Amino acid sequence: MLWSKDFSQLLSNAELIRVLESYNLYFLFTITGFGDSIIEPKSPPPFQAVQQMRRLADMFGVERISWRFDPIIYWRADGRERSNLDFFPRLVEEVAQIGVKRCILSFATWYDKCRRRSKPQGIEFIDPDDGRKLESLHSLAELSLACGISLFSCAQDQWLKVPGVKRSHCIDGVLLTELHPKHEPAPSSKDPSQRKQCGCTPSIDIGSYAQTCWNGCRYCYANPGGS
Repeated sequence: MLWSKDFSQLLSNAELIRVLESYNLYFLFTITGFGDSIIEPKSPPPFQAVQQMRRLADMFGVERISWRFDPIIYWRADGRERSNLDFFPRLVEEVAQIGVKRCILSFATWYDKCRRRSKPQGIEFIDPDDGRKLESLHSLAELSLACGISLFSCAQDQWLKVPGVKRSHCIDGVLLTELHPKHEPAPSSKDPSQRKQCGCTPSIDIGSYAQTCWNGCRYCYANPGGS
């Protein structure tokens, strides 16, 4: 399972693609709408990322891609309150045209180091109350349903009360088994090392929280830079 905001390096490497085509791959593609902005300064612009998603679908199959609109963020800058929710209506239409059927989302959790990292940029992150978040999710669910896309909540079970929102299994052994040409079984139990509300099945992470990510997202809890 490959998880990224930017698959351009993979897509430009024909030899690597030939190798990967023999694997039972699944892609979690994060497109928040923030790419190439002060929030995600080195992620690709959102509709450039959508074009990458389209190419992955052509190469590996649309059934092997989930879109992550994650996290949902509210912030204040230059005296104005803003949110990436404004990007969702057009993004969901573009993703639906590709044929992707799954959208995973969550609301940002604000750690102190993320706030400190963002303050010099003039970014003040806001955490609305649950009532406002529920109102937003009802709207997203309606838009998604109209486009034939299912919504999944990542490790935030309080949003499952919204009609059409399901619990996410971002790493999903059952789905990977179904997609395997010979249906070779992948682990299907809950990963005990993850958070209580996380629905992921067991996996091995090849990355490290000690690494510095290139994208420089202001909200990222994992990036050690500026902590």
